[in-house]
Amino acid sequence: FQKDFHGVRAMAEIAPDNVMWGSDYPHRDGTWPFSQKAIEEQFRGIPAPIQSKMLWENVRRVYKIDEPGQRASR
Repeated sequence: FQKDFHGVRAMAEIAPDNVMWGSDYPHRDGTWPFSQKAIEEQFRGIPAPIQSKMLWENVRRVYKIDEPGQRASR
């Protein structure tokens, strides 16, 4: 669901460590090229640490992506 304000808020409260936001790119019905606007609208009012988890930290953890500026250790 591209504009699921209630779902984003529910996940922020219930399971912020277990969800990731996605744009569904390259599908036509995704948010691209307006993904940044969609994020701003859907995450408005959600605390910054929770936003960080849902928008980046969980992705980094699941896909084993190094922090920006870190050298790959693999």
